[in-house]
Amino acid sequence: MLPHTTALMRHEHRQREREALDSLIRTVSARQARAERGLRRRERRLARLSAQSARLRRITSPTY
Repeated sequence: MLPHTTALMRHEHRQREREALDSLIRTVSARQARAERGLRRRERRLARLSAQSARLRRITSPTY
């Protein structure tokens, strides 16, 4: 095999590895962003339910 062909093959291999790594990083980043959005959504829901619960406790307390 000619030396320049081997160098070209190595270069192409490194490029494919880089592209695969970039793709993996994008996938992990997207999953992390989705998980964080879900967590924020759950936190907002918990805060809303806690506020509703507190209002109901005040309304139904005997001293109201």
